[in-house]
Amino acid sequence: MILKHFLKRFSLKRLIHFFKIKKMTSKHLDINNLPPDKLLNGIRLTIDNASKLFHAANALKAVKYFGIANSLYILSCEESIKAFALYNKFIIDDDRDISQYFKQHSKKLELLKQGYHFISSETKAMKNHSI
Repeated sequence: MILKHFLKRFSLKRLIHFFKIKKMTSKHLDINNLPPDKLLNGIRLTIDNASKLFHAANALKAVKYFGIANSLYILSCEESIKAFALYNKFIIDDDRDISQYFKQHSKKLELLKQGYHFISSETKAMKNHSI
């Protein structure tokens, strides 16, 4: 299997190249002041990256590379957060600073944690009120 052979010489750089994951560089962009066409392109790129990372994680999980798969699942969630931040910026177009979700790993993880607790509590509430 190609994937098993590839994983024997694993590096994150090779994995990103292998799955053709694009990096939206925010070092030279003013994320908070992107024109609508750039926001839409950023949304497309981050959703595409999230999807590719998710599928790569599934492939790694299938061959029992659980640690690497978990890391890619987390990266997939982080890309989804970036897509959501760009989407909100596109729809609402307010003065909120979304650059933190592109530069600070801890901010993305905190949002993931909050989202998990929110989804978990909502799921429990739905189960408690089901017929």
